[in-house]
Amino acid sequence: MIIKFNWLYALAIILSMRSGYSQSTKLDSLQKIIFNQPSDTTIISTNKLIAEYYYRKSPDSCKKYLELAFKQLKNIDSLKNSSYQKFYSNKQIELLTNMGLIESHIGNNSIAIARFKKAIELQKKSGNSKLLYSIYNNIGFHFNSIGDIKNAIEYFEKSLSVVNDSMRKTDRARSLTNLANLYLNLGENEKAYQFVIEAININVNPTNKKVKGSSISTLGRILFFKKDYYAALPCFKEAFKIFQELDSKMDQANTLNSMAVVYSKMKNNELALTYLNKTVQIQKEANDFNGMSISLSNLSQMFYVQKNYPKALKYAKESYDLALLSSRPDAIMGASNKLYFIYKKMGDYKNALTYYELDIKMRDSLNNESVRKASIKSQLKYEYEKQAAADSVAHAKESEVKNAELAKQSAEIKAKKNQQYALFGGLGLVMIFAGFMYNRFKLTQKQKAIIEIQKEIVEEQKKLVEEKQKEILDSIHYARRIQMAQIPSNTSIEKLLRKLKGIS
Repeated sequence: MIIKFNWLYALAIILSMRSGYSQSTKLDSLQKIIFNQPSDTTIISTNKLIAEYYYRKSPDSCKKYLELAFKQLKNIDSLKNSSYQKFYSNKQIELLTNMGLIESHIGNNSIAIARFKKAIELQKKSGNSKLLYSIYNNIGFHFNSIGDIKNAIEYFEKSLSVVNDSMRKTDRARSLTNLANLYLNLGENEKAYQFVIEAININVNPTNKKVKGSSISTLGRILFFKKDYYAALPCFKEAFKIFQELDSKMDQANTLNSMAVVYSKMKNNELALTYLNKTVQIQKEANDFNGMSISLSNLSQMFYVQKNYPKALKYAKESYDLALLSSRPDAIMGASNKLYFIYKKMGDYKNALTYYELDIKMRDSLNNESVRKASIKSQLKYEYEKQAAADSVAHAKESEVKNAELAKQSAEIKAKKNQQYALFGGLGLVMIFAGFMYNRFKLTQKQKAIIEIQKEIVEEQKKLVEEKQKEILDSIHYARRIQMAQIPSNTSIEKLLRKLKGIS
């Protein structure tokens, strides 16, 4: 099956985003597409847009069109082949996530979670991290809407974990802003501040300014709770300018309401009233009943301070009626509390007592909620410290292992160095010994040569002595012969003696 581009569908999308057309014109444009019977995939996408149109106006109608789109998608067999499998899977995940959101909005919490879990199951098969981010984010919003802060934080952190790459800066900034708002609701102002500053510092896609506006608006809220009103006001003004460019009515209303409260705190009642009236007007157009309840309650308070009790009563009653529609204890308590004080000032003690009792009842409910939030806060702190301790222990163990490895490596290096030193020392000794032996050899050779020379000299001297000795002996022998020749022989002596004797 070939998925064709439909110009009528494109025109309907443009009309649905333009503020210059009425809501009914936008709806008519979308419905004409279905009557003209274009491709099946266009009908599915159109039903999804119609569902989004009905999201706040009629949740049941929204649910109906989403389920219709999902059913139509399941019946298109040609989308289930390998060529369109990815498109088919992504559409299923997208519709299931939106179905989970509307079930959450209606209050069908178990069905909402079932839809979200089915979407996650399909996502694991498709591997689309962009869709996984969207699912986690929406589950976070679901838990936040029912007051389950712990699970809301868990899923917003999960959404943050899948957008760590640099190509998903906008999604990362959105998750950080969501976490900042949650921690702000828990009273963790510093933690909220850290998250929102990180979100603002991310250079988000300029085509998606809403994330930037939300981050700046959240920073304004944090500064407001820190009672730094002069720093909070520019944040709200900048955020409002962005939301005006985007024609985001709900965001404009929330920001105007915040600005009105700031002006009220700054004792500028005229501007506060102006902004509150603008807020209510936008909230009426968007059918934001909960937001209107809060804004009307703020208007009532403004007139109460001015002692204009009839007007204060009028706005307090409107706020109370809308609070009952939203079924939110905090909104009901705020409206009933104002009605109690107004009736008391007007001397209507019977009505004052009725709303006082309701105020106490809602306060008890909120105190229980506060205790639960405190418990969540304490548990989150405990888990954080536990995780920090675990990380510290793990780090210590890791450091210990690393230190042991380093010590082992150091010992091995030292041993190798010692071996090298020993080897070099041994070689040095061998060289010294060799040098000594060589010197001894040279000395011996020299001494031997000297001895040989001396031996020769001695031999020569011996020969000379022998020759001299022979000469002396020969001389002695010669002298003796001469002497012996001169000495008379015994015979001559005897003759001479006899002669002498004869004379005498």
